[in-house]
Amino acid sequence: MAFTREAATTIISTVAPKNTETLSNVNMVKQYSSSFLSSSSIQLQQKNIMDENYDIQMKKNHKQTCISNHEHHGRNKSNMRMLKKAAMITKIMILLLTKLSSIQAFTSCYNPSFFVPSPSTSSCKINPLGVLTRQQKSFFSMYINNERRSSRTYLLMSGQPSKKSSSNGGGGTAMSSPKKTRRKKTSSSSSTYKTRRNNYPKKSSSPKNPLLLKAKAVNREIISSPDPSSLLSLYTNLTPSSPPTNTAKKQSHVQYLAGGGIFNSVNFSTFLHRLARFATTYDLKAPAGWQQIDERRKNIIKDARFALLCCALCEAVAGADYTVLASDYQPQQQEPDNKKQPTKALTFNSREFSNLAWAIAKLKLSPPSTVFQRDGTKRIEDMRSDLLSTSLEVRKQVLNVAKERAAAAKGGGRAVNTKQWIPTLSLLTGKLLDLIAVEVLDMVGDFKPQELANLLWAFATSGRADADLFERLSVKLMRCMGGNVDGGDSDTCIVGGEELGEPKPQEISNSVWALATAGLRSPGQLSMITFVADCLDGDDGSFANAFKPQEIKDTAWGAATLLSKRGDEEDKEVSDAEDDAVVRILRSTSQYLLQRADEFKPQEISNTIWAFATVGFGCEESAMDNNNEHYIFLTSDKSAEDRELVSRTLDAVAKSALPRLGRFRPQELNNLAWGLARLGHGGETARKLFEGIGQQILMRYEDFTPQDVGASLWSFATSEYFDEDVYRAAASRLTFRDARSFKPQEMSNTVWALATAGEVPKYIHAFDSTLVPSDQRNSLSDITDDPITECFAAAASEIIRRPNDFKEQEIKDVLWAFSKSGVRHPLLFKSVAEHLVGSGERGLGKFSPQGLGNLAWAYAKQAQLIEVASESFKNLNIGSNGRLAVYETCCLDVGEKLINRLFASIAETGLNKHGGLDRFKPQDLGNTAWSFATLGLHHRPFFDTVAVQVAKRLSLLAKNKSRQNEMWRFKPQEVANLVWSYATLNHPASEMLDSISQYVVLECGGGTNVQDIARLFKRHELANIAWGCAVLKHYPEGLMKLIYRGLIGNGDDSDIEKLTKIYDDGGLQQEAIMTLFYVQIAVEMEAQHIGLSLPVNFPGGWGLQTNGNENVVRSEYEETSSLLALSTSRLQSAVSQCFERIGFNHVEEYVMGTDELFENHGIKLSSGPLEFLSIDIANVDDRIGVEVDGPAHYINIIDGIAKKDDSDEDVAESHGYARKMGNKVVWQFLGEGNRQANGPTSLKHRLLSYLGWRVIHLPFWDWHDLGGNAEDQDNYCRQLLKDVDQ
Repeated sequence: MAFTREAATTIISTVAPKNTETLSNVNMVKQYSSSFLSSSSIQLQQKNIMDENYDIQMKKNHKQTCISNHEHHGRNKSNMRMLKKAAMITKIMILLLTKLSSIQAFTSCYNPSFFVPSPSTSSCKINPLGVLTRQQKSFFSMYINNERRSSRTYLLMSGQPSKKSSSNGGGGTAMSSPKKTRRKKTSSSSSTYKTRRNNYPKKSSSPKNPLLLKAKAVNREIISSPDPSSLLSLYTNLTPSSPPTNTAKKQSHVQYLAGGGIFNSVNFSTFLHRLARFATTYDLKAPAGWQQIDERRKNIIKDARFALLCCALCEAVAGADYTVLASDYQPQQQEPDNKKQPTKALTFNSREFSNLAWAIAKLKLSPPSTVFQRDGTKRIEDMRSDLLSTSLEVRKQVLNVAKERAAAAKGGGRAVNTKQWIPTLSLLTGKLLDLIAVEVLDMVGDFKPQELANLLWAFATSGRADADLFERLSVKLMRCMGGNVDGGDSDTCIVGGEELGEPKPQEISNSVWALATAGLRSPGQLSMITFVADCLDGDDGSFANAFKPQEIKDTAWGAATLLSKRGDEEDKEVSDAEDDAVVRILRSTSQYLLQRADEFKPQEISNTIWAFATVGFGCEESAMDNNNEHYIFLTSDKSAEDRELVSRTLDAVAKSALPRLGRFRPQELNNLAWGLARLGHGGETARKLFEGIGQQILMRYEDFTPQDVGASLWSFATSEYFDEDVYRAAASRLTFRDARSFKPQEMSNTVWALATAGEVPKYIHAFDSTLVPSDQRNSLSDITDDPITECFAAAASEIIRRPNDFKEQEIKDVLWAFSKSGVRHPLLFKSVAEHLVGSGERGLGKFSPQGLGNLAWAYAKQAQLIEVASESFKNLNIGSNGRLAVYETCCLDVGEKLINRLFASIAETGLNKHGGLDRFKPQDLGNTAWSFATLGLHHRPFFDTVAVQVAKRLSLLAKNKSRQNEMWRFKPQEVANLVWSYATLNHPASEMLDSISQYVVLECGGGTNVQDIARLFKRHELANIAWGCAVLKHYPEGLMKLIYRGLIGNGDDSDIEKLTKIYDDGGLQQEAIMTLFYVQIAVEMEAQHIGLSLPVNFPGGWGLQTNGNENVVRSEYEETSSLLALSTSRLQSAVSQCFERIGFNHVEEYVMGTDELFENHGIKLSSGPLEFLSIDIANVDDRIGVEVDGPAHYINIIDGIAKKDDSDEDVAESHGYARKMGNKVVWQFLGEGNRQANGPTSLKHRLLSYLGWRVIHLPFWDWHDLGGNAEDQDNYCRQLLKDVDQ
């Protein structure tokens, strides 16, 4: 029959007694149920019925029913039966209402005899399923057919913890008066019931066993104690009816081992269980509920009575004889005689061990194994003896405190340390857990699923998990829940009318959470994940719907955490199976969260999203490219569907969380933000959520911990949410004063986010001790006035002070942030280099490929920032410019030897670690190559391997576009940087250029349409590629034609405006025009077959437009214009003077124009004369040119430097030093070392030779070796002229 309102009314009318004294109660329920059903739409998610008024009204009705029935109790047995039936109908009605409305209905807890609420259930339990469980059905069947004893208390509940309890662990097994053995049924029944084992003293044939009655009475008093103090007073104040021994003097039971026999094992476990409940229960409506828990827990632990209770409990577990006074105990008394146990000792069963472990974990008593290591070699007898000895030590310390207090009370004592026993007490509980673990292994077959789950939770929470224990418990748990492990049979049994063998949500969630928290991976635990996934997949998701939000959260969090701890060495088949199981778990979780997001508490929301993000489940493709290299991205056979599911779920979460962000704790806010950022989720809903989180930071930024600040800013920057007020407010937390309280990751995340968001420090030159004179740098007060500047300064000071605390990723993030923000900090960069490859000898082995690329880029960019400094200050400490200024700045910042060693280590680490360059992404390859070239450092084996890698990847990609993923697809800027780097270092790479040609032509749709080219490349990138081909003397025809088409179109005047509009760049930059001149000459000389030429009126009109709309390169040539910025170095002047002394006629800085090139060689570059090529010292008549090649004309070969030590003479001689030259500081480069001409120098000399010049190369180190002796200089120059004539 369907459950309808009419059906419910019919049932009540039929079953209800016709006695007028009880009908009033039934009518009251009928009336309430009718109004309730009429006003409800009986929908599955109709949660508003479960409000406070419903709660109050139901309790009030129940109470009135109980009072009314209590008044009529005792009249006659017939009336009593009707009263019981009325109470039963009330309960059935509530359950019917639950079924009808699918609402979580309160189930009332009554004593059927007196009809008063049970003291063990001050708050009624909730049945989350909305249907009758097997336990409830069994209860009603037994209730109707069997008359119960009047003294028995029945609990109609679902077995879940109270709503007000803190609930990571599932609450343990509820403690109440011990159940009596069921009577044997007189009628035949197919159901069998197993009697729960208990450890009370053995019952006598008499129904009035005094020991059993005493234990029950004690348990009732324990359960009814209203607060921890009353409970502890109950323990210390109970007096035995007779002394435990035959001594004449009566002693308190507290002075005896194991409580003096007053308490049995159930009493002890109930004591501790109730105390743990008290300690972890708080008022949900209180503003500081979590602080209440911590304070209440501390008050319990520091109470001396609690210490004595724990001592008695541990003595009982250790098997101590409870008839012995603690003061009289001698170790030899407890030594086993022929392995015979003491005659008067307690024993504990599975349920009690489970509850003890759960309570210790809840109270946070025991130290983790990292503090107190477990000794797995001890015999169990030794562990018991050790536990007993430690317990006696705690007793001794408590007694000493009592004596000191007494002395202090009399005025003659010193100050008393009232907590001196707590460390020993903590050690005691740690040993107790270790002993319980051993005991559990001997009786693992006796445990029920809930007890097994609680044990796992307790040991994981306490940090004392053991691999063997967890393996056996998890395997047993799966078998009890119906799982098939290693082909074995599942264990099915019936206990207390409840059939075991079906999984329950709480047991599953607690177990998975415990396995993840313990971090122990074994076959049994991994099988558990697969088992859980199978359970969630079954029954069309109905089992998943039985989970509470917290349970589904714990399951998802545990599965993701376990996967994140997987090592690379695990078997691939096992890993694939685990991946599949975790995907299925998270898929079910996402579907659950999508439908019921409003039911999730803030912590449950943030932890669930954290689980998705940790393993990259449903991650957007855009978020996979430039993320942390340690991130996991789960693969799925339904990746598109999963991505869509997670996207919809995140939108639902954002909408649900937005109006209640004020209830989120800071950590929950940053977990939520981090999850969305990590998954790459965007859109309007996500933007609003980020705005809301940002407002929370502004309103309560002082509540945010350093971790919250760093993580939140990282999430904002990654998701491209930029709000200056939010960033500045968060950055203000990282100050000089508070920096030491920040962890390295928190600092690195903060400065990285600020740099990514473009929040630049106000005083970017405040730390530049190399370039900026001290009197022009900002003061400390200036730095602290700007929160962004102080934030950067504080992070730098901490990494300098404690570099060993920083992980490799954190180091590179801090350095990257400084260079990205344009902030030079020579002391920071030198300190880190010294730490990595200098005296610190940390090495680069743990840097990832991305880390190596970013590290190299940060150092190169630091030196390149001299260009910014030169624009801000007229009188820098350094006088050079251009490429030489970058080289010198780097050497002055870090030191030539140290920077060479650092970059050699980067190259060799990239070649030999992490699987070689196969693991480098295109961006990593491009960044690393660009950095080497910028600093003029060349590691030939590294660049050989990079060229092979690039050629292989691009060739395969050009043949099969389906392989376009993050490891294969090169961005246009990365292609341009690679070609420029190889050309600058003058490293041949013909095969790489050919593969680049195929790839670029393919990506640009054949290269015939300018718009296709402009979609990928900027014009200065095309110019750099063309220049690189000219330097490397390799001209792929398809690539060169595409470049010319992209730069100048068809060469018509009409293309000038068209291309300027397409690229939106205002025209060609002057550097690009100069580059095209060099390239065109090289093509004319070396690749005429390609047939490339410049426009007739070039560069008139093609150049970059100024504000006055005047072209940088004039189109009308009344006089010769120059594209050169010439300067004469001191070295060049000295060489010129020497040539004059020996009679060599010459001019300095001889400049050739395009007109001379056209007249002498027939190469037309421009429509008018333009100076574009110079010679340092030239004899024009004889066409002899002298190129004085200073340090900027060379690159430094650093092959193998990382393996040489400081005593290597060759290495030492090649390194220079800083010296003063007037008011400037210069770097004096020394020795030939292992240098070769760079690409620009090589191309220039090659072009001059084509144009008929005989070129003399004078390297700077030869001139320096002459030591300033004029005669030696003259002889040297004469020999140069003699050699060129020959």
